[in-house]
Amino acid sequence: MAKNQRKQQQKALKKRRKDKVRRRRSSPPTIARVPVGGSSEISYLMIPYEELFPATAENHGIRVVNVDGVPEGEYLLVDYHCSNPACDCQDVYLDITEQANGRSVAKINFDLTGKAAPYLDKTHPHSSYAEKLFDAFQFTLANPEYIALLRSHYREVKAIAANPTSEQQQVLVRFQE
Repeated sequence: MAKNQRKQQQKALKKRRKDKVRRRRSSPPTIARVPVGGSSEISYLMIPYEELFPATAENHGIRVVNVDGVPEGEYLLVDYHCSNPACDCQDVYLDITEQANGRSVAKINFDLTGKAAPYLDKTHPHSSYAEKLFDAFQFTLANPEYIALLRSHYREVKAIAANPTSEQQQVLVRFQE
């Protein structure tokens, strides 16, 4: 990756941290319903961290320019975590979205244990340029600070899921409906 491109990415990340850019959605997204114990009646969702912690959520992003086949613009990584308090999957879904309209263009599976490399999830619909965006985000996905942030988010979501008296529990209930 070119030095200039890295500087642009770092500058974009700093801007997001400063501005605390968050996407707004009219309805909360659902990435996956996970049946528990083979039952189709009980399921848990992968939910976005920003829905539980809107005041502190930061989405990491990059500005894409001059990448063949990718519309120029700002793209964000939104992290989703398992809401099953008994599950220790250590999986995170990362949704690459266009900042301008909130449209999802790709989904990445990320293993917090480090046993598997991040990969583009082709079981979900994605744009024709998803592979190119996935490649563009490799710098962020390899950043130890970003990985530590995802681990912290994972622990926070699990703590909420395990505590039925927490204020954010209402958000989980809304997602289950």
